[in-house]
Amino acid sequence: MAAFTNEEKKVVDLILGAWNLVEWSERKNNGEKDFPLGADAVGQIIYTETGRMSAQLVQKRREKFVSEDWRSASSVEAARAWKEYFGYFGTFSIDLVKHAVIHQIGRAHV
Repeated sequence: MAAFTNEEKKVVDLILGAWNLVEWSERKNNGEKDFPLGADAVGQIIYTETGRMSAQLVQKRREKFVSEDWRSASSVEAARAWKEYFGYFGTFSIDLVKHAVIHQIGRAHV
């Protein structure tokens, strides 16, 4: 189990469980908002009491592979799918000063 302080544990208790994505956006240098997976991207993030987390984000409308076996995807299909998904897992910590949840990425698809 992760070693959270009593104050950090209060925050952890608030975020435990699975959460659905509301929006994933980035701010460009010019201040413009960009949606890497589209404005209607879907996803889920999961936080556990042991300090583990996992995040999956994907474009809402994706073309299916020709084959049902993803290992048989053509190079064009694989390249397209690579750009339509972002996922990672690892651990998290709480920064009470910055009012932030910090993800330590263990592995990611990139």
